[in-house]
Amino acid sequence: MPAEATAAAATTAAGSKDYKALGLRLHVNSPFISYVFIKHHVGHDSDSEVANALYVTGLPLGLDEVSLEGIFAVFGEVANVVVHPTKRSAALVYDDSSNVTKALSHAASGQIIECPLPLPEGPLGLKAWVAQHKARRPGNQQLQKQVQGCLGAADSWPCVQACAW
Repeated sequence: MPAEATAAAATTAAGSKDYKALGLRLHVNSPFISYVFIKHHVGHDSDSEVANALYVTGLPLGLDEVSLEGIFAVFGEVANVVVHPTKRSAALVYDDSSNVTKALSHAASGQIIECPLPLPEGPLGLKAWVAQHKARRPGNQQLQKQVQGCLGAADSWPCVQACAW
C-alpha cells in the first residue's frame, strides 16, 4: 500500500479530520512504520489553538521526552515536551509557530520520518517483567538465610533464655 494511502487510512482511523498521521521509522532498516497523530494543541481554558504547540497522540511505547524532542526537532527548535502520565500522548511546544505548520504539512503529505532510536538493552516484554520481578524479590535460599539469622539472633535475647520451652 503506498505511503499516501496508508497515511490517509490512518488519519481516518484517528477519528478526526484535525489529526494528521505522521509516519515514524524508529529503527534502522526496519520494515515497520509507527504512526502518531498530530494536530494543533488547544489550551484548556480556551477553544483557540496554541500557535506554536502540537498535540501528539498514539505514541509507541517506550518513547520519552528526549526521544520526542529528537524526532520533532527535524521541523525546528523544540522549546518543551511534556508527555502525559499514560505515556501515550504529549504536548510539544516549538520556539516558532512556523515549525508547527512544517510538521502538519509533512504529515499531510504522507512522508515518513527516519528517526533511528537505540534498541533497548536486556530483555523485553514479559521477560523484562520477570527479570524485574525476580530482582525485587529474594529467592528461597536468601529468605531461608534471613530466617536462620533472625532465629539465631533471637536465641541470645535474655527473655528467650529465661523461658524454658
